[in-house]
Amino acid sequence: MIPSKNQMPHSQSMIPFLTIILPTYNRAKLIKRSIDSILSQDFKDFELLIIDDGSTDHTPELLQEYEDERIKIFTKSNGGVSSARNLDLKHAKGEYITFIDSDDYILQGFFQDAWKLLRGGGIDVLIYGGKILPQIQIAELFSNPKHKIINDFELICDKNFIYEYCSFLGNPWACAKFIKKELITKNQICFDESIHYDEDLLFNLNFLYHAQSVGLCKKLFYMCDTSTQSLCRGVSKNTKIQNLLMGYEKVCLSIQNQQVLKYCAFMYFSHLLMYFGPLDFLRKTNQQKFLNLLKQIPINLLETNKIYRLIKTKKYNANFYTRLIIMLAINSSLRKISRLFDLPLLKALKPKLKLFLQT
Repeated sequence: MIPSKNQMPHSQSMIPFLTIILPTYNRAKLIKRSIDSILSQDFKDFELLIIDDGSTDHTPELLQEYEDERIKIFTKSNGGVSSARNLDLKHAKGEYITFIDSDDYILQGFFQDAWKLLRGGGIDVLIYGGKILPQIQIAELFSNPKHKIINDFELICDKNFIYEYCSFLGNPWACAKFIKKELITKNQICFDESIHYDEDLLFNLNFLYHAQSVGLCKKLFYMCDTSTQSLCRGVSKNTKIQNLLMGYEKVCLSIQNQQVLKYCAFMYFSHLLMYFGPLDFLRKTNQQKFLNLLKQIPINLLETNKIYRLIKTKKYNANFYTRLIIMLAINSSLRKISRLFDLPLLKALKPKLKLFLQT
């Protein structure tokens, strides 16, 4: 780790309100847009920690062009986004911490808007939505449309927000969130460097579990650019499945509340449905891990959330759901899951399930 000579840290007595953590790897074509969008903000009370994770293009040279005293640049050998973020977390001095990816950028007014909401110090976590480019798709605060936020901002003073986050499939990004540094340091929260896909979700669940107050803001300042090939977008489907299953195992080690873990299981299950098809059940290791996760999920969440909509739209075929319902039946009574058979696609499976249970 080598800090830039012309961008040494502020005096120890200076505590910025915000620490912006920006990891980068081979982003010479995009890093300037990201940094400039940060430095041009009207709100100035922040430090920007940039960690170059072993870039082999012209990223290091571009970073050295900046002379703003709020910038601190560190370099390290390539180890992935989680190790880069963890290094910056160790050096963060701000009262609140936020993450920005080097291929993304923010709109004017983002930090000022957040400061107005956070300056009283009574909010542990502030969550924003964003836009996904180039599709101009809105990244909602919650994927489940049943969750309604009437006003632009809502404050939830409830330590049980994590139930809401999981039940309604909250935005899994680590970015576009402002987290009180004390919450992170007190609970020794960091990114798990063994997880290489959906590592943000594990991080989010760990800090939301400890949050006593959460602010939700509908304003869209964060622009997530998916036009380039990021590391996570180049990951194979099987690797994604393995990392999601591992992520759930990891959250079971860090969160001891069994009721909370049931809702975390549903969150991971929903993410797995994007990749987990019939062929994936052929892998015995996947079957057992998926079954261990599935049996933790409250049946009411399966009935009212994403699985119901996926079945209704027939996104997956009947063979997949034959296995899924059988797995449910192994761990629940048939009476509890009988309502899942109301849909035409599943009515034909009911005799097969009864036959299976009799054997």
